Amino acid sequence: MTFKSLCQSFWKHHPLACLLLIAFFLPIILMAGLFIAMGVYPFGDNTLFTVDLGQQYIDFYQYYRQEFFQGFPQFFYSFEKGIGGEMLGTWAYYLSSPFLLVLLLFPQSLMSLAVALIILLKLGTASASFQYLLSKKYGDRGIKSLTFSLAYAFIGYLSANQLNIMWLDGVIFLPLVLWGIEKLFKKGSLGTYAFSLALILVTNYYIGYMICLFVVLFFIYRLISADFWTLKKTWRGKARIASKLIGHFTLASLLAGGLAAFSLLPTYHSLMASKGAYQADALDWSFAYPITDILSKFVIGPFNFDQMPEGLPNIFVGSLALILFLAYFTNRHFPIRERLAAFALSLILILSMNNQALNTIWHGWQNPIWYPYRFSFVFSAFILYIGYRHYRSISHFSLKAAIISLSLIALSVIYLFHNMNDMTYLSPRTIWLTFTLMILILLALLVMEDYPKYSIIFLLILSLGEGFTNSALTLTSLAYLKADDVAVPIELSQGVIDQYKPKNNNFYRMAKTFQRTKNDSLQLSYYGLNQFNSTLEVNTSQLFKALGQPSSEVFINYGTGTLITDALFDIRYYHRMSPGLNLENRPKTYTYRPDLRNYPIQSNNGQIISHENPNALGLGFVANADIKEIDSQDVYPIYLQDDILKSLDQQQRADNDQKITQYFQLENFQGIDLVNVSKDEGNGVSGTYRRIDPDQEAYINLEMTIPDDRSYYLTLPGYLNENEVSFYLNGQEFPYDSSFRSTQIYNLASQNQNKNIVFQIKLLTDEVHLQDTNLYSLDPKKVSNLMQSVQSLALEHFDNNSFSGTVTSLTDKQKLVLSFPYSEGWHFTVNDQKVTAQPILEGGMTAIDLDQAGTYRVSAYYLPPGLITGIGISLASLLLYGLVIHPKGKTWTKRMR
Repeated sequence: MTFKSLCQSFWKHHPLACLLLIAFFLPIILMAGLFIAMGVYPFGDNTLFTVDLGQQYIDFYQYYRQEFFQGFPQFFYSFEKGIGGEMLGTWAYYLSSPFLLVLLLFPQSLMSLAVALIILLKLGTASASFQYLLSKKYGDRGIKSLTFSLAYAFIGYLSANQLNIMWLDGVIFLPLVLWGIEKLFKKGSLGTYAFSLALILVTNYYIGYMICLFVVLFFIYRLISADFWTLKKTWRGKARIASKLIGHFTLASLLAGGLAAFSLLPTYHSLMASKGAYQADALDWSFAYPITDILSKFVIGPFNFDQMPEGLPNIFVGSLALILFLAYFTNRHFPIRERLAAFALSLILILSMNNQALNTIWHGWQNPIWYPYRFSFVFSAFILYIGYRHYRSISHFSLKAAIISLSLIALSVIYLFHNMNDMTYLSPRTIWLTFTLMILILLALLVMEDYPKYSIIFLLILSLGEGFTNSALTLTSLAYLKADDVAVPIELSQGVIDQYKPKNNNFYRMAKTFQRTKNDSLQLSYYGLNQFNSTLEVNTSQLFKALGQPSSEVFINYGTGTLITDALFDIRYYHRMSPGLNLENRPKTYTYRPDLRNYPIQSNNGQIISHENPNALGLGFVANADIKEIDSQDVYPIYLQDDILKSLDQQQRADNDQKITQYFQLENFQGIDLVNVSKDEGNGVSGTYRRIDPDQEAYINLEMTIPDDRSYYLTLPGYLNENEVSFYLNGQEFPYDSSFRSTQIYNLASQNQNKNIVFQIKLLTDEVHLQDTNLYSLDPKKVSNLMQSVQSLALEHFDNNSFSGTVTSLTDKQKLVLSFPYSEGWHFTVNDQKVTAQPILEGGMTAIDLDQAGTYRVSAYYLPPGLITGIGISLASLLLYGLVIHPKGKTWTKRMR
C-alpha cells in the first residue's frame, strides 16, 4: 500500500483525527519557519524575549525548573521573592500551564528554544481546539471548518500577546468551554463544561475570570437562539426547558468553581495581599477612543510597540471571517431572535473594549498596566464562531450581499486613509493589501455555487496566508533580546552567587549593584530583595516606598540602599562589578554605593568584587516595643530610617513625629551653580527652576566638598521623572532606577575626605520644581556600634516554609522583628506556646512580643491561607459530580426532550 493510499484510508476512517492533526501541525510549521527566518536561537543569536517575557517571565521559568528538580522547596513561600512572599499566587498566574512542562526538557542555557517551542505548541493546540469545537458541534469534517480553525491560530490577540505566554491557555480552552455549553443544550451534560471551565480557572484564574464573564453572555445568546422556542408549542413547555437549562448552567458553573477551589481560594487570599488591594476607586464611564477607530484593527498587521502600553484591542480575525460575520446579520436563513442575540452580544463586547468602566470590570475591577483589552480574544472567537456558522450554511453568496460588503469595505478604507496620521501602526501598503484580499474573497464567495471545491480551497489559502502575514508583520515589528543579552549576565553572576549562598539551615540575603532584571534572585536562586511580580505583596511595596526605594504596585528594586537598610534587611554580601570591566552584553548598573567601602572585601575574581557586611542583623532581631508605633505612611525616608535605628537602641525612643534625626546629620551644600537656569525665590535648594535659553542645555549643579570619611546621602523628591530630569555625578551619568514614586536617597560619597563632588540635575523640560532636596551624613562607626549591640535570632533550622532558633531579650517589653512581610499564613510558637504575630511598619515586617528579659525559643511555619479549605471544597465537588451529578446525567437528558 502506497503512502498516498495510506493517507486516504486514514482520512476516510478517521477524518476528525486528520483535521485535528492538520490544525495542530500546520500553524506550528508556518510559525517555526518564521522563527527560523527571524534568527531565533539556535538558528541565530535572537530570542523571542521582549518586554515582560524577557524582563520577568523567563526568571519565573527558571524558578519553575528548579522547583521541579529540587522537590518543590519553595512552592508555598519563597525568600527569593523580594524580601519574602507567598508563591501560590505566582503559580496560579504565571506557572500553572501544563505546557510549561516542556521547560523540564531543556537546560537553562536553552531557555529561549524551550519558550519558542511552548509558544508553537500553544498556537497549534489553539487551532486544534477550535477545530474540535466546530467538528463536534456540526459534525463537519471538511476544509471549511479547517479554514476557520487555522484562522483561530492567527488571530491578532495571539500574534500580539505571544510574549504573554500565560494568557494563551485561555485562548486554547475557550473552544472546549463553548463545546461544553453546546453539550449542555444538546444532551443536558454538565461534565465537559464544568471540567473545561475549571481547567482554565486553574491554569490562569485571571483569563479564566474573563472567560466566565463571556460564558454568561454566550449562554444567554445560546438560550435565546435555541431550537426549543419553536419546537415547544406552549409557553409553559418553553419556560420549563429554559429554567432547566439555566439551572444546569448555574450548577455546572458552581461545580467548576468548586473543582478549582484548591487553587482559587489561596489565590484569592494572595490577591487580597497584593494587586487586589489596588481596586479602582470609581468607575469611569467615558469612552477611550472614537468607536470607528476599531476598524483599523481588522487590517493586516495593525500593531507596533506603541500599541502595548495604550493601544486598541487586538481583534484581527482575517477578512473571510469578518465578511461572513457581518453578512450573517442580513441572512434570513437564521431566526431573527438568534441574529438579534448575536448582535447584542457583539455590541456588548465592542462597547466593553471602548468604555472605560466596562473595560475595568472585565479586568477584575482594575485598570490594566500595559497590554489593554486583554479579553479581546473572546470577541475574535465569537466572530469566528458566527462567521463559520454562516459559512457552512451557504452554497452561494448573493450579489446584493457582496455589493453591500464592498461598499462597507470601501467606506472603511476611506476612513482609515483619512485618519492614518493618528494610526501609526498602519501603513498604506497593509491597507491596500487588506482591501485587495477582501475583494478576492468576495469574488470567491460569489462563484462558490459554480466552483465549490476550488472556491473553498482558494479561500483556505487566502485566509491562511492573510493570518500568517498578520502574525509575521506583528512579531517582526518588535525588538527582541539577543541570546547573549541573557546568557552573559547569568554567566557573570552565577559562580559568585553560588559561592556565597547560605548553607543548609542558614539564612541571609545578598544584593548586587547590577542586574539583568529585577527577578535575578529567581533566575540565579538566591535570597535577594528585588522583584517584578503581579502578585507582589502590597505591604512589601509600601515598605520599600517608605524607605525611599524604587517601587510600584508590581515591583520593588533595592536601588537606594543605605548602611541602615543593609543591616535591617540582613544583606550579608554585596556584589559589584570590577571598575573598568570590559564585557559585551554586561548587565546594567542600577545603583551607586560608595558606602560599600565600609564593608571588607571578601573576594575579587577580576569581574565581581564581593563585600561582606558585618552589621547584617539576621532574619530576626530584637527591638524596643515602640517600633510598633512607628508610622511608615507618607513619611520622609530619612526620618523613618533614623527612627527605626532609635528603636534598636536601648537608650533611645522612636518618635518620627518630632522630625529629629539622631543618626543622620543634615549638611550644607558648598554651592549651587546654575547653567542656563534661573531660580525663583526659595529656601536653600528648594524652589522652581526655569530654563533660560530653550536651545541650550540646562543644569542645576549641587556642589559639595566632603570633609571626612562619613557616608553622604542626597535626597530628591519622588515626583521627578525621567522625562523631566536626568542625573550626573562629576560629569558621569549617575546610575539609578528612574521608576520611583517617593523621596529617593542617593549615596554620593563615603571615605572620600577632602574630595569635591558635583551632582548635576539636567533639565529635560523648561521648568522643574525641587523640594526635599537635602544632603545628609551618616557615621558608619556609629551605625556599626549600634548593630553589634542588637540581639539577633540564632537560627537552628531554616527552609522557605519554616524556621526555628533562639533569641535573647536583655530587657522587658521587647519585640522580635522579622524582616519579611506580615502574613496570616505564618504561624508562630514561642517556648512551645502559640503566639500571635503583629504587623509593623504597615505590615512590611513582622513582630512577636518578648514580654520579659530572657532567652526564647522561636519556631514558625507557613501554610497558605485558604489552601486546606480549598482542597476540601474541590474534593467535595469531585465527589458530588462522581456520585450524584454524573449518574443522573442520562435522566436529565431525557427530561430535556
